[in-house]
Amino acid sequence: MEETAGLKLNKELLRKMVQETTDIKLRYGIDDLFNLIYKFKIKIYIVSGGLYDIIDAIFTEAIPIYPKLKEEKLLTIIGNKLIYDEEGNSKSFKKPILHTFNKSEVCCYLLNY
Repeated sequence: MEETAGLKLNKELLRKMVQETTDIKLRYGIDDLFNLIYKFKIKIYIVSGGLYDIIDAIFTEAIPIYPKLKEEKLLTIIGNKLIYDEEGNSKSFKKPILHTFNKSEVCCYLLNY
């Protein structure tokens, strides 16, 4: 496990922070894209070097169809996941940590998935 280097990130606080942010802007047409993914049952992966919890919270707030995509396992986010203690505070990152220089390894893995 990779330590969070003194970062005190709380799971609920991260979600609340996203919910209270009023200027989140996603690319034009993302709703249409996700609706088509749902309609035609296309399975996709989003590979990001960002924090999974923040991406998940943003999609939950900004894309109405996202919970259905997630429930039906049509959309999978592969990002850096935090491991939390009993109080919901971050203690480490789940390995491997994704970054720009190893995303291609993840994509190769997905091709065999």
